[in-house]
Amino acid sequence: MSILKKASLALATLILVSACGFTPKGQVISRADINSVYLSTPDPYGQLTREIEQQLRFANIDILSQPDEQMYQLRVGGEQQSRRTISLYDNAQSAEYELGYSLQYQIVRPNKEPLSFTINIHRDFLENPEQALASSREAELMLNEMRETAAQRIVRRLTTLEP
Repeated sequence: MSILKKASLALATLILVSACGFTPKGQVISRADINSVYLSTPDPYGQLTREIEQQLRFANIDILSQPDEQMYQLRVGGEQQSRRTISLYDNAQSAEYELGYSLQYQIVRPNKEPLSFTINIHRDFLENPEQALASSREAELMLNEMRETAAQRIVRRLTTLEP
């Protein structure tokens, strides 16, 4: 294959991939020109706050230490967790659970009405009664993953707002 054909094929592939809106995982196409935001959470040192701060840093958004009326504000409400039995073993012990995670947050934009959102995430969890410690650790890891997913969704929503 000649160099011209290879270059043409590479260029055509690049154009097709970029035309469909493809972006590598973790990257966000930013519509809003947000350089900084004030973050308000119920637990300023909690894991959810750290996850949101990390996602904001990934998006190159500075976190303000004091609220400013002319800047965006991100107000995160409390987390809610739930656990629902999905299936049982023969001896009536719970075999499978649905772990739920819910979070409400608000984006306050300068000179505009605040926008309120709710995030609901559910994961199925298989519990082995013979390995209780491992099962509780797995549930904890799933909760951490749900927090990380929630933080990603919050920052994605923030950065894709129409200006």
